[in-house]
Amino acid sequence: MSFSQDVQLQILDNELNKPFEFSSLAIRNDTIFLPTENCKTIFYVDKITKKVIGKDYFEVLGKSDLEGITVFKNYIFVADEEDNNIQFINITTKAITKLKIHDIDSNQNTNHDFGLEGIKMNKKGTYLYVLKELNKNYESEIYCFNVTFKNNLFFLALDKKIVIRLDRSHRYTDLALSEDETKLYLLRSKIGGYYIDHIDITNLKSTFYFKDLATIDISKSVNTYSKLGYNSNMEGLAVDGNSLYLISDNYNGRDNTCDDPVNEKSKTLFLEVKL
Repeated sequence: MSFSQDVQLQILDNELNKPFEFSSLAIRNDTIFLPTENCKTIFYVDKITKKVIGKDYFEVLGKSDLEGITVFKNYIFVADEEDNNIQFINITTKAITKLKIHDIDSNQNTNHDFGLEGIKMNKKGTYLYVLKELNKNYESEIYCFNVTFKNNLFFLALDKKIVIRLDRSHRYTDLALSEDETKLYLLRSKIGGYYIDHIDITNLKSTFYFKDLATIDISKSVNTYSKLGYNSNMEGLAVDGNSLYLISDNYNGRDNTCDDPVNEKSKTLFLEVKL
């Protein structure tokens, strides 16, 4: 089942049109959090003005491949696709702690087995959803963890795993949790097609087929903006109030672009989808 929605372009600070490869986004209060995939930097953006209000560079992240972000209280959680782990960052001290996810089997980028793509935590900080892009059977997986916090450390215990069967042309790149925490939104794309699927998490099954999910089709809007010079590789998804927000990575086809100037040929696409 497919629905069309009101999709609006949001104009970002020009600095964010550099090819930073934004891989996800999170929103807390008046701040948008934008992680860069390989630049070891997290940008903080004013939700109203879309201006950059700060950024942190984390040398300790090393060769991390950041592919997801969520924020809880004074902590930022990022999913590292390269090393198959989740790292949590103390916003005040900038201290980073790594959580190795032994429950998620990932032989990264081998035999079409792709790693972590998104994470989102509930408001109470007791439950965490982790998206794995693809397994060897061209299925996406969502791992659901119970979370406990003790002595300034977070501990994860696997509760359940959800499998979503895909056609080979499709992939999921991020997920988001609805404000009332009854739905998971999933950002899906193929060449020329862009969709937001949603799952009722109050009555979860262990396996879904993506064509059976309710879907918001944003292909027309994304393709229109692509023709106007915006990058259409949609990578990030977040919920804020009655809106979904999406961002593209503005990848320019080259690696190690962290110090490149603003990409004059392609701009970062940031969209608001009214629910």
